[in-house]
Amino acid sequence: MSPDGPGPAGGEPETSEPIRLLLEQEREPAPGFAARVRRRIHRRTAAGQLASFSWHIPKLVLREMGEILRDLFTALGGRRGSQL
Repeated sequence: MSPDGPGPAGGEPETSEPIRLLLEQEREPAPGFAARVRRRIHRRTAAGQLASFSWHIPKLVLREMGEILRDLFTALGGRRGSQL
């Protein structure tokens, strides 16, 4: 800051006045404010988890189907070899 202006470098300590003005503007939140904020957070978390689940579930299903087919081919291939 410049030496002529107010502030820490200006030499004029006006820090107490703005804080008092802010204290006068302080108001208590509405009674249900915390509950509404908590519900919004839970709703957004649930939506995010649902989006993540719907993004990853096709990969999981395809992997499981691949493992089933591999096990099926291994079982059928093993039986044919043992019967001959």
